[in-house]
Amino acid sequence: MGSHVGIVGTGLIGASIGLALGQAGWTRTGCDADAEALATARMCGAIDTPVSGPHAVIEAGPDIVVLAAPPGAIRALVQDLDTDLLVMDVASVKSPIVEASRLARFVGTHPMAGREVSGPDAATPALFRGAAWVVTTDGASPEDIERVTAVIETVGARAVLMSAAEHDRAVGAVSHLPHIIASTLMDLVSDDALSLELAAGSFRDLTRVAGSSPEFWKEVLVANADVIAERVEAFRSRLDEMLSVIESGDIDAIADRLARAQQSRRDLGAPVGAIRVALADRPGELARVGQAFQRSSADIRDIQMRHAPYGGGGILTVSVNVDDVEIMVDALSAEGLYIIE
Repeated sequence: MGSHVGIVGTGLIGASIGLALGQAGWTRTGCDADAEALATARMCGAIDTPVSGPHAVIEAGPDIVVLAAPPGAIRALVQDLDTDLLVMDVASVKSPIVEASRLARFVGTHPMAGREVSGPDAATPALFRGAAWVVTTDGASPEDIERVTAVIETVGARAVLMSAAEHDRAVGAVSHLPHIIASTLMDLVSDDALSLELAAGSFRDLTRVAGSSPEFWKEVLVANADVIAERVEAFRSRLDEMLSVIESGDIDAIADRLARAQQSRRDLGAPVGAIRVALADRPGELARVGQAFQRSSADIRDIQMRHAPYGGGGILTVSVNVDDVEIMVDALSAEGLYIIE
């Protein structure tokens, strides 16, 4: 396969693709409607050659073109571009784009990776490592699917093949509905200063995605509105059922529902253990944490920092593979850090 990619859209996803392929030796031509985003992408090394727009990307003759613009822009591009080059997109909703495409060679894809921050300055070549990356099979040739899969594997992700409709239904449950829940919950408590004062790890975990770009998400939610409506109704029904059980006072029934959810969550991935570290307001505190990480060689799954509301310091929560909890605690303690039991 060739090693020249054209990237249309140099935000978080497009720039991260550019960085990852750059590490693999690819040449990268890119464009973005936002001149500042394009300049930032070039400055951070996500692209080699900035050009004026999508048609200029095509004219550069890349081996594959990645459409990493917002969903509405991608839908317009797959209707308007005239090229025999292989084109893939990374939009979060697939059916409207696959159905709109007039391209000779098009494969709809969606990397199941991202961050709550956006823009090329948040890009990282590690964004896709180990992540599932959906490849839709609708109308695509086996050869083109194979070429797109090779690109996906080059950036460290694993391809998951399915239809566009299957994708949209699945992400409606595991991506779009959680975003609606997080945003609605934040809206519910936004004027409740006392509740927000008490917000800790579980609340912050649950609402993390509410910090994502509204400009991006408004397009995603509208594009998948039918599936989302179905998922919201199903969730509302489950909430009503749970409320009825709670109001009934049936302790065993409540425990049964919670236990089923607990087991499903455990089945989702490798179990993790959370270690809470009290950080003092003194120089070198985070450096000591870094030394502990290096010393332990533990499998770190997540890191969250909550600053103290009044003054310096704060609480660092480190999530590691459950088998590595003891070794991580020992390493942190050896650096003189205080572990909250």
